[in-house]
Amino acid sequence: MLKDTQKRKKDLDNCQAEYNSAAGSAKQFKQNIIRAKKEGRDPSPADIIRLKKFQGVAQKLTTLTQEMQSDEKITQKVKSDLQELYDIELHSKVVNHGTYNSNTTVIFVDVETKEVYKILPHGKVETICLEKDGDKKKIVSR
Repeated sequence: MLKDTQKRKKDLDNCQAEYNSAAGSAKQFKQNIIRAKKEGRDPSPADIIRLKKFQGVAQKLTTLTQEMQSDEKITQKVKSDLQELYDIELHSKVVNHGTYNSNTTVIFVDVETKEVYKILPHGKVETICLEKDGDKKKIVSR
């Protein structure tokens, strides 16, 4: 998907440049066609072809812009979903109704920063979790 988006961005930039370079002359072609119709004669076939080509470029630009906006919406949705999953992961916990003897290591890994948080619980600890405390994270045992 990333390569498709990059290709679309490049195509959009190229199409935008083509549109900008042809916009001034397209006005002239359109005025020539309108003037010819007012004078009661057939417009020049070259003017008609050039105007149709410009309209094709304009349509392509519109389509590419809509595709890029759609891609951006999808990207925002994926980012939102990833953040939601990260928040869920951050609030995970270990529950044990037995006792620990300090031989068991409980490890939490922050998937975003790759930081490792470890604890060696001892005695009766029912819940161990990683909690966010402002910008920092800490292991809490209850």
